[in-house]
Amino acid sequence: MHDALTLTVEPYLYWTLAAVLIALLATLILHALELDHPHSVGSKARPDLYEPKGAIPLLGHTLLFLRNSRRLSEFVLEAHAARRRDGVEDGAKAVSMTLLGGRLIWLDRPEHLEYIQRTNFANYEKGRHQRDELGVLLGEGIFAWSMWRKITARAFTVNSYRNVMSASIHHLTKLFIRTLEAKASEGAAIDLSALLFALTLDTFTSISFSKNPGSLPAAARGETNAFAQAFDDIQVLLAGRMSTPFFWLVERLDGTSERIVNDMKVIHAYADEIIYERVEKVQQLDEDGNLDMLGRYMAATKENGEPLTTEQLRDATINLLIAGRDTTAGTLAWTIFELLRNPALIEGIRRDAAELDDPTELPFDSLKEMNWTSAVFYEGARLYPTVPNNHWTARGEDQIPNGPKIQGGDHIAWSDWTIARDPAVWGPSAGAFDPNRWLDEDGKFRKDPRLHSFNGGFRRKPSRHAPARMNILVHFPTSAYRSLAGETLAHFEAVATLLALFSRFDLSFAPGYLESTPMVKTEWCEHDSPKYRPALTLPMEYPLRVVAKKREGGS
Repeated sequence: MHDALTLTVEPYLYWTLAAVLIALLATLILHALELDHPHSVGSKARPDLYEPKGAIPLLGHTLLFLRNSRRLSEFVLEAHAARRRDGVEDGAKAVSMTLLGGRLIWLDRPEHLEYIQRTNFANYEKGRHQRDELGVLLGEGIFAWSMWRKITARAFTVNSYRNVMSASIHHLTKLFIRTLEAKASEGAAIDLSALLFALTLDTFTSISFSKNPGSLPAAARGETNAFAQAFDDIQVLLAGRMSTPFFWLVERLDGTSERIVNDMKVIHAYADEIIYERVEKVQQLDEDGNLDMLGRYMAATKENGEPLTTEQLRDATINLLIAGRDTTAGTLAWTIFELLRNPALIEGIRRDAAELDDPTELPFDSLKEMNWTSAVFYEGARLYPTVPNNHWTARGEDQIPNGPKIQGGDHIAWSDWTIARDPAVWGPSAGAFDPNRWLDEDGKFRKDPRLHSFNGGFRRKPSRHAPARMNILVHFPTSAYRSLAGETLAHFEAVATLLALFSRFDLSFAPGYLESTPMVKTEWCEHDSPKYRPALTLPMEYPLRVVAKKREGGS
């Protein structure tokens, strides 16, 4: 069993653990005079910040953080809500926690995020801690921001959407519908979340790598793609690193290290297979002028004129697979849950579908006319962001306008999951699923600049003061999905799926689903929602079980 404690431990680890304990004891003695200050070792008291109750001397909020690591988003929301209940509205007195390893300062205002991600981007980075935590999966960034943008722009063009991408999306959407028809005829409950993750993996792999791994037919048979299974597992393991001091030691003691190694073997093998299959095809694709994303990477060179190495191509492939699979599938699963809880919202999707000749073949040029369905997608992305929590590291001292003072080495964190539910940002109905917030008075879809779910949209126009440096890809979503092009692809694929699904089927929760599925309830939300898995992204902890019935007149 993965969760069983590994009893066989190399002897030197005992000595390492003993040394750590002795060091902590020595530190306790040295800091005896500061026991009245409940902050962690290596941190100083910051009365200008709001620190939640529960901190203890020397460890600060470490134990509290560990106890809540599997419900981090709720924990952060509770801290922000407590700050408001204590009458602290000053944006400069931000929520702060001290842990073994540094201070976390939680931002909760969109303008503060815009400042660190655009205005003074040069002062903030994904530092050593993020590399240590996630580098095993995502590797080192291989492109400067400008190079990544150029390659992405060449692949994600309007013509690409109209032709290559639309063809893949249409083909796999129809396969998804046929799969659901077969499952519906059986009359049994369907794990819709598994089918959605398989659909998006096949679609993005086809678009980016000219390869269809066949995940959707496998999911219909109850099988799981080996890459998807390994990635789901490693997401949880690596997320645990972010709340575990000395995780490198703990992982060796409890067997997690071995699981990470085994998962990465599967993930690397999957990425390498894609690369090796494409090596012989690059020249032909180049002559035809139809390079997909991987083909463009393989044809690209670094700034020094050298071609990218296999390891660099692997890093790029893994990042793309992660972004293409999780961003759309996760948002769709949460969105469909909300739609089934309020079926009246589905009628707007069917009205959009009625405007099309074939709702399973959404033309890219018609996406802008799908106002209600677009609003539904963006509301799902707002309330259930693919990356619920994130953090960067401050290079030096800074003062965020109308916000907290930052010291070099501080970890600047934010929770898009929490911000989405914050009435101070989104109004009294922040916690409600309401697509109408994305429509103007004429019923036309419009974006809201407060949305931060695609994490870094402000960086579409990098600050002219930011130095040219390598972009370290050590957190989700990848650069492809921090770009306008990637967001557009997620929007297009999700809307196409919703139109096809609800024009063809009546869906309802499987009997007993709501009663048996553990839910999350917070004070800023009128309704609860299914428990999420404590991972790097935001998948549901338990399958979204539905019953599908083919609609009368659905073809």
